[in-house]
Amino acid sequence: MDDYSCEKFLVLFCISKMVALTLACEADAESRHGADLETVIVHDNRIYTAADDGKVKVWNTDLKLEKEFQAHDYAVYHLLVLKNRLFTASIDATIKVWKLGSFELETTLTGHEEPVRRLATNGERLFSGDEKGDVIIWNSDSLASENRYETVEEVWDIAAIDRYFFTVRDRGLSVTEVKNDTTSMFTVVKSLQGRAPIYMSPKHLLYGEFGTGYGLHLHKNEPNDFPKITDLRGHSMIVTCVGGNIVGGSERVASSGYDNKVNLWELPSGKLLTSADVSVTPSSLAMASDGTVYFGGPDGYLAKLVAA
Repeated sequence: MDDYSCEKFLVLFCISKMVALTLACEADAESRHGADLETVIVHDNRIYTAADDGKVKVWNTDLKLEKEFQAHDYAVYHLLVLKNRLFTASIDATIKVWKLGSFELETTLTGHEEPVRRLATNGERLFSGDEKGDVIIWNSDSLASENRYETVEEVWDIAAIDRYFFTVRDRGLSVTEVKNDTTSMFTVVKSLQGRAPIYMSPKHLLYGEFGTGYGLHLHKNEPNDFPKITDLRGHSMIVTCVGGNIVGGSERVASSGYDNKVNLWELPSGKLLTSADVSVTPSSLAMASDGTVYFGGPDGYLAKLVAA
């Protein structure tokens, strides 16, 4: 190894060793949800959370509460922002559509017969999956239901890109290609053994390991083969949530689970950059573009981890 290569290696080594996750702040007890937190998302320098109390709360980046409203009478399982709208998915089998900012109710989407667990978008359409296993695709402009698909099992997580959507429960991930937007024609182009949760970016597909393992499977997001890259191993119990972003030009993912640990990974290498012990079992987490991780869990707990 020449002098330049040695110097480059040492710089990269030092950078990787310097990465750490530090608890920066927690939401104060008076502002938290009054029930278990179900989902956390980051959008436009705001943190949005929803919980079993049916409320949506909006926080600044220091977890100071800015706004809250009663979105549903029952638990809100998931949130999604698309085209200046906030979508809330609930155990009441509906999806409510709110104007982003004013949070005025625009309409309520009906069509599911069971609780709506997850929402996803390919940038143009809204995908919703329920506990019956039905996936409905909605036009994001007119909000009309375009078609419905019946999957083999209830949807614990869902992702979408282009004409493909990905659904998973706890034993198998299915990749479905929509053949025609105006019909219910579809083809399952790939089945992968695994479980929720799913993280997907334009380049990568990541999902939980099935069975007694507690890892994450990393694949290239290349239909229809989705070649495997590597496994991410660093948890000692089931992974409950993942989230990622592009940070400083490179892709990172955070994961957490029943071992009360938040792990930070580098993609596509699958390298574990650092790990932080936390006081609760996170049910959801999200990563901002600066690498900050926001996570929540039981009794409305919400916290911020800073990557440095």
